[in-house]
Amino acid sequence: MRCDDRRDLILFHAADVLEPTERQELEAHLATGCPRCAGLLAEARATLAQLPLALEPAAAPVRVRERLLERAAADVDHQREPVRLVRRRVPAWLQPAGVAALAASVTLLVAALPVQRRLQLLQAEQERLLARLEAQSLELARVQSSLQLATDRVRVLVSPQLEVFALAGGEPQPEARGRVFWDRSRKVWHLYTANMRPAGPGRTYELWFITADDRKVPAGTFDVDASGEGMLVAPIPEGLGSIVLAAITDEPSGGVPQPTGSIQAAGRPGSSS
Repeated sequence: MRCDDRRDLILFHAADVLEPTERQELEAHLATGCPRCAGLLAEARATLAQLPLALEPAAAPVRVRERLLERAAADVDHQREPVRLVRRRVPAWLQPAGVAALAASVTLLVAALPVQRRLQLLQAEQERLLARLEAQSLELARVQSSLQLATDRVRVLVSPQLEVFALAGGEPQPEARGRVFWDRSRKVWHLYTANMRPAGPGRTYELWFITADDRKVPAGTFDVDASGEGMLVAPIPEGLGSIVLAAITDEPSGGVPQPTGSIQAAGRPGSSS
């Protein structure tokens, strides 16, 4: 907890309304000699000490004043030597009405502190619920994404114009494997890879459409998980022409317009799946 977060606790401590566990924790922190919190405690005590001075002056009731004077006169009669009475101005906050007003002010302050504490707890609970709602929203988005992916896979498998061809590993990693599900009716490739090593820091894998006229058109980038599996959905651009080869290269993160890395896997449409 930061020192600024203890500001309200220090005020409660100065007013002596902290819960025992909170008081022990705060006193243990104050015992470390933290100058920030020591200053906040001094400020809180000074604020509470100024409460009486903020009260409006109030005159004592006439009857109370008369009784005080009568008692003073009676005391003088019992003294052997005359005693000169010295009238002192009684501070307003010590007069009966002032004392009552002070007591009311302190009562209101003490009553308000637990309310403020409850508001803090309610705010913390609200933040916790919002965080939980955000986590649930993220989980729902993940489930919806998985459902959409499963739906797309089913559509591919039942497509009346489905072609499947395999990709074999290149020289850098001959154990790599891949398979492309070409949905010709929707003009999209679904690529799935296995046994591929992670591309490494600052690197990614990029799939290429290679046409009959030897154009190399980027189809998208993807990464693989710890088990070496990866996937990519690659729409085929309009007017691309005949695709004779699919190739995967390792490239800088974000991909490049033309291949610069080595071929990690490649395959030809029409090859055995």
